[in-house]
Amino acid sequence: MATMCTLRSTSCGSSSLARLSRAAWATTLGASLTHLVVYWGSPLPVVGVSGTVAGLMGAAFRFILPNPYSGTTWPPPPLPLFSRPVIMMTVMWSLVNVLLGITGLTPDGFGAPIAWEAHMGGYMTGLLLFPLFDQRRRWLR
Repeated sequence: MATMCTLRSTSCGSSSLARLSRAAWATTLGASLTHLVVYWGSPLPVVGVSGTVAGLMGAAFRFILPNPYSGTTWPPPPLPLFSRPVIMMTVMWSLVNVLLGITGLTPDGFGAPIAWEAHMGGYMTGLLLFPLFDQRRRWLR
């Protein structure tokens, strides 16, 4: 995150990089608050940016999945929140996270604890707040 902010302020000054940075901070906040609420009073810290990555994935699912409603417009509008592709990806994402979080199964097989609650909080934050950061169509006006 610090690298993105530094790049924004020193090199390109791009508004899209600024929007990405704000979206990443928002999803970080959503993931952190979710973990804080679930584990209120716990002395165990949360380390990593997986909640932020999950949030950016949630936001990305609004525009990288095929949009059957877009017709011939370019760029296609983001998928509606309750569209079939978004709902299917959200269900699959949720099931995988809950399964890995409850069972402790990990790709490396060591059973390290996963902050699946933070992943879900970040994902939902990105999914819900994506329209605030989507300005792709501004250049068409």
